[in-house]
Amino acid sequence: MVLSNPDLIGAILALIGALVVAFQSIFVRKSTVGGSTKKLVAIVLVVNFIIWSALTIILHYPSFEVNMISFISFLSSGFFGFFLGYRLLFLSIQRIGASRTMPLIKTQVITALALSILFLGESLSSFHLIGVVLIVVGAALVSREISNDKEHITSEKRWFDLSLPLLAGFFWGLNWFFTRFGLMHGTSVIMGLMISSFGGILGFLVIEGFKQKRISLKSMMSPNLYWYVVIALFCASAFYLNFLALSISRIVVVNPIWQVAPLFVLILSYILLPKLEKITLTLLVGSVIIVVGTIVVLLFM
Repeated sequence: MVLSNPDLIGAILALIGALVVAFQSIFVRKSTVGGSTKKLVAIVLVVNFIIWSALTIILHYPSFEVNMISFISFLSSGFFGFFLGYRLLFLSIQRIGASRTMPLIKTQVITALALSILFLGESLSSFHLIGVVLIVVGAALVSREISNDKEHITSEKRWFDLSLPLLAGFFWGLNWFFTRFGLMHGTSVIMGLMISSFGGILGFLVIEGFKQKRISLKSMMSPNLYWYVVIALFCASAFYLNFLALSISRIVVVNPIWQVAPLFVLILSYILLPKLEKITLTLLVGSVIIVVGTIVVLLFM
């Protein structure tokens, strides 16, 4: 297939976006050693809400057109993705590392595919099944690597750590579905991101506020605040690059390239975090299989 200029630009943007996601994961790993993932999620949510709210006002004022279905869909996508997805993603990176978390997060494609077939009328092809099988096989290899980690003394601890990225992937799959559903009902991308980030903040306040009884600005302060803000800007940049690429090029060009992020994470972990990340052959093979399976699924969605 010969890429046209828009496709080439979209592919380059997607590649940059995948690299941004990889660096974001490395920064999360580095900043949460002895740090708080809860505080990190709070900063990410607030910064993203400020960014997308400002852009919504600049681009859409005074006509903020959004219907109730889209509003509820994006609130839901924010709760499952911006809040629960990020909460578990960052906690998983803190506990088992970025190189093991990022491949397993790609299981989100299975959730998104199943919901799209059940509720959006999309069809299932043999290529989808092949992709899903590859994702499951790759995830099994990475999961085995986590289970064999000698640092995890008890089987309960192994299963808990393994459940974190898989649950995060499930919630990000729900985020995909609700985001797609909201966009299908006419809400713009920027406004959708603003509503989603607001949904994440509501989820954080309700869940964390219930657990902590009281959330103060002082309690959210951290010695790693600078890095938390940097990570939040990387998160916002990744979202923007993804949607910018999709506005220029085709999904079948952009999304498969975006899925190479776990391979970037492996390379950066090996170079930048040799003391924190242990890269093994099993982990590498499992990650490659997951990436290939994800690309196969997305090419035929």
